[in-house]
Amino acid sequence: EASGWLSLSSLGLSLSFILFFLVMFTFSAGASSAVAWKLNYYQWVMQFFEQYNLNEAACQFALAALEQVDEVVQLENQLHSGALPESAATIRGRLWANIFKFNLDLSHYSDAYSAIISNPDEESKHICLRRFIIVLCEHGAFE
Repeated sequence: EASGWLSLSSLGLSLSFILFFLVMFTFSAGASSAVAWKLNYYQWVMQFFEQYNLNEAACQFALAALEQVDEVVQLENQLHSGALPESAATIRGRLWANIFKFNLDLSHYSDAYSAIISNPDEESKHICLRRFIIVLCEHGAFE
């Protein structure tokens, strides 16, 4: 799209900051730390976009982070590296809850419901379901 929906400079990202992340990624030691770094990076970018209420972009980075969780777990199993600071289920649950929130804020109710169903964390799933029902009632979105 010629006009672009997002300008990095308008969000205050400097070129040197972006280059810092690229250098960090390039010089990451080993495959498991590179994959873990990507996971952390995607989560950081997700949170950054969330601060600016750019829910569509935040959701895309949350989905990318979910893919990285699976890759980190695979590498951990192969290398016994312990690259994740917390359980994969905890990270997945948090990311699915974020995906739910972003989709709910965008009024993408079907995608929000799918995020609830996909969430492996039962407590988070119940919290999201409760919020989902409240928002549907408030907006008269029941079909």
